[in-house]
Amino acid sequence: MPTKRGREISKLLAIRDREGLTYDELSARTGLAATTLQWWAWRLRSEERDSNAFVEVELGEAEVAADEDSGVMVRIDAGLEIRLSRSFDTETLRRVVTTLAGPC
Repeated sequence: MPTKRGREISKLLAIRDREGLTYDELSARTGLAATTLQWWAWRLRSEERDSNAFVEVELGEAEVAADEDSGVMVRIDAGLEIRLSRSFDTETLRRVVTTLAGPC
């Protein structure tokens, strides 16, 4: 499990991935050296490979409802909504949850 610092850096790296930034661009935004960001990316990937396959996800209040059109809808208090068709693929759902949870 990453340290508090590792979780903070992980959030920055998620921004980098989402916005398509280079390490140098993220460095300019955060004041952290690009080499430091690269090292953390390597370390977090290494930890992820070495960790268990299970990821703990803590959610606030969640609402689950059946929907005739989409099958199942999960709404989380943070405004996140996941809609699943009646014939949803469990592997796709696993990837979505893993992506949302991010590195722990």
